Amino acid sequence: MQELSVKALRSFSGVGEVEVASPSTALLVIDMQNGYVRHEGFTVRRLLERGLAEAAAQYERQLRRIIPNLRRLVDRFHGTHQLIVFVNSVNYPGRQSGGQTINQWFDPDSPDAAIIEELGRRPEDVLISKSCSGVFAGSTLDLQLRRKGINNLIVGGVVTDGCVEQAVRQAHDLTYACILLSDGSGALTDEIHENALERLEHRRAHVRSIDDVLSRPVIGATEITPAGAATTR
Repeated sequence: MQELSVKALRSFSGVGEVEVASPSTALLVIDMQNGYVRHEGFTVRRLLERGLAEAAAQYERQLRRIIPNLRRLVDRFHGTHQLIVFVNSVNYPGRQSGGQTINQWFDPDSPDAAIIEELGRRPEDVLISKSCSGVFAGSTLDLQLRRKGINNLIVGGVVTDGCVEQAVRQAHDLTYACILLSDGSGALTDEIHENALERLEHRRAHVRSIDDVLSRPVIGATEITPAGAATTR
């Protein structure tokens, strides 16, 4: 993105600070379930069926980075006893979307709906199931977060331009300050992923790497540049 555009967006940025280790900050992990992550799952299978082997390769390459990165953050949150919310998609046969029947669906109790074991989900972690792209729509997530005093979210998962972006946009509208994990989320291709990050940065979320989140106590603090101008990092 051109520097002028970035400066213009920052001028209207409404993203608040996020104190990473605060009890008011939760980790929100979107759709990291077998059906969307495994090689034999729906997403990769559909790409290969359509002859999109390169897209499948890019997606799986991103997953190989995302999974261990998210696990590092999950372990950190377990260690600090902060809230972790896992989200999965559960659709039902014959469900309509815009008049078109969805031909991909996961029964809530199916292996495809289960969060992947590599992320180390524990019984105390919250599981929210959704049947549309936005997790806040038609679920009790906002109510549960409010009751637990959560007002900041660190968000990762798949896909960046779909359910992850919807979660960030809806959370922002509900006044949560968000961090979007640049290397803890992924999309069908590298380009789609980067475009989604660019859309959300500066206006809806602080886009940061896992290393940055783990190393800095506060994300989004206003700092002074060497030239003396205030900037939001």
